[in-house]
Amino acid sequence: WVELGLYAPWFPLPTGNALFTYELVISVSPASYDLVSSGTVTKGTADGRACWFVRSVQPVSDIVLLAAPQIFSSSAGSAGRTEVFYTDRNHEPVAGIIRDTADKLADYFIGQYQCQESEMDSGLRIMLAPRSEGGGYVRPGMMVLSEISEADYCQKEQYYFHWFAHEIAHLWWYRAPTDCWEDWLNESFAEYAALMAMRDFYGADVFESILAQKRGKAANTPGILGLDRNNEAAYQVLYHKGPLVLYELETRMEHHREGSFASFLQAALKDQIVSTAQLLDLLTDMAGREDAQWLESKLGAKTLGDEF
Repeated sequence: WVELGLYAPWFPLPTGNALFTYELVISVSPASYDLVSSGTVTKGTADGRACWFVRSVQPVSDIVLLAAPQIFSSSAGSAGRTEVFYTDRNHEPVAGIIRDTADKLADYFIGQYQCQESEMDSGLRIMLAPRSEGGGYVRPGMMVLSEISEADYCQKEQYYFHWFAHEIAHLWWYRAPTDCWEDWLNESFAEYAALMAMRDFYGADVFESILAQKRGKAANTPGILGLDRNNEAAYQVLYHKGPLVLYELETRMEHHREGSFASFLQAALKDQIVSTAQLLDLLTDMAGREDAQWLESKLGAKTLGDEF
């Protein structure tokens, strides 16, 4: 099994971690290995040798290469929009479950965001990596997961649904810088998108239970504005405090006009927001200066108010 990407550095990064396009010619020994990538993959020959051509015309931050002696697949949706890959035939049942869940979530987010700038146009590939550690990650059009058994999935269905929803939401929420506090525009928004999916699929009680857990985990953490991305509390801030701020923003906006928060999210995606300053300007235009000032104060708060 071969798994290469940004977390196992193997290619030169552009200055300033700028996004890039790429074209690669990959030879694998033995040549019979199968290959899956975050880029578009075609098989061919170069200099008389069997090889893989991998490319991305969309600017990205990573090149993920996954190879194994045999890689099986299971697809669903229109024209096989969602495809799950796995290396062990015993994983076929759980691959089917994950495929259907992911396709359902993709449909959900496409409806929520009206397909604004979605990477779903090129489909979603999911790899069940043959490893028990390391967790999962998402790149445009590609999701990599550690091994999941069918029994474990069934016992922890809501846990996995929440996890998949967060990772699939990153197909929309990914444009902001990841090396500074602005990463809340990626992580907090993807996490709150997952919570909204949990609310719509599993009900308000499950949603409120998750919020209650996050309130405990977000207590006594730094503010979001200016947060050092390497701060030991960064995870709690981005994954717990940030979504709570968005929950309060949703409550505030929906109190004035139903559907306004959904319209705000759609506009943020359409405008390809990459900074909080842009987000606040957009909120000013859509909801007024008072709401924008409220959000800015919430982002700078070092404690959670009673309203959470």
